[in-house]
Amino acid sequence: MALNINKTANQINEFANEFKKSYSEHFSRVNRARTAYIDLLGKRKNVKLNNDYGYKIDFTGFAEPDLYSVPTRKFLNEYRVISTDGSHIGIDRDLPAKCFLINVGIADFLYGDEANAELRNVPRLYAKQEDLIISEKDGTGFHLIEDSLLNAKRSVEEIIALARILDTTDFKVPTVGLIDGPIAVYGLPGVSNKQYVIDYLVRDGFEAALSSIKSKTDSNLLGIIGFTSMPGNRDVSKFLSSEICDKGTDKSEFYCHYRSSDLISNCSNCIGGVLDREIFAEILKKGERSPIFVRKQNDNEINSIAFFYLNVGSEIARIEIPVWNIGDAESIDLIQSVVIEQADRGHGYPVVLMEAHEQAVINSADRRAFADTIIEYLSESDSRSYESAKALSKKIRGI
Repeated sequence: MALNINKTANQINEFANEFKKSYSEHFSRVNRARTAYIDLLGKRKNVKLNNDYGYKIDFTGFAEPDLYSVPTRKFLNEYRVISTDGSHIGIDRDLPAKCFLINVGIADFLYGDEANAELRNVPRLYAKQEDLIISEKDGTGFHLIEDSLLNAKRSVEEIIALARILDTTDFKVPTVGLIDGPIAVYGLPGVSNKQYVIDYLVRDGFEAALSSIKSKTDSNLLGIIGFTSMPGNRDVSKFLSSEICDKGTDKSEFYCHYRSSDLISNCSNCIGGVLDREIFAEILKKGERSPIFVRKQNDNEINSIAFFYLNVGSEIARIEIPVWNIGDAESIDLIQSVVIEQADRGHGYPVVLMEAHEQAVINSADRRAFADTIIEYLSESDSRSYESAKALSKKIRGI
């Protein structure tokens, strides 16, 4: 039976009414957060928190008139931008053979006198036993690559693919590698606490790819950028909480970010629940960026990420770059220019990311064709049925 939308709509209406009631208080918190941010930048001080976040503010590119933001100052006629994105088909328990597929989409755009565009995808089937698992070197333990682990594996393959392209690229014009989302292994926190799994994904995959890109970074290879649309991050908000919270920094995260307004009504400086993008929505004009916020996660420079917020016209986007990728003010200006120009071409979202996604996406028809092809090849010269009754039932009903 289909979803009863009428019954669902009544529940949504109740939720919407409650949300509207609470938004007034939330809006007050947003204003407090903006005031705190402006006050902090007015002092022009580098700040380090006494907690695990370890942020400091980098004012690279700021001039005296640019007190709270940096406008786009470089406009490129020639540049190259390369993006990779991925999707996958996981292990299907209705099929007799275990396998999965990762499809990496690639968009490579060159702008200028020798303008060129290349779109392609690279599908890879993982079906051998050694391809389906991550194992300890001594063979005492292993993890099957599925679910969140497969998500992490796919995000690593996207970075590896980008590193391989950049490794063979002749950087005649300013070049940027652009990925959708944060510069991180997607889904890693929920994957495993086994060190050999972390080493396989992070050290041997993600960090090795970043090291390769870093080794190629010069005056024309600007490096790698992560673009997050509608970011839900609260890093700057928490940063500000530690400065102004009257409950103390050790409690600010709990008082300000994870409790409802009625529970924190006694906190006069509360900015709980405020998203970073809400702080910058009224501060940054189109084309302007925030300072760079640097977070040193560990002693490994390769894995240290910095970020800033950028008004691309349609929204406030979060831009992530490796710390080693910050360079000088001119490099950041060029990165800012490329992202703005790409967002303009894509009506608010970088066109190169859009095209890489289109190359990577696997729709429902593709998934059915993939399963049917496996069954067809397994069934050749064999009268046995390789399809489960459940799968056949879904096919008959067109599900």
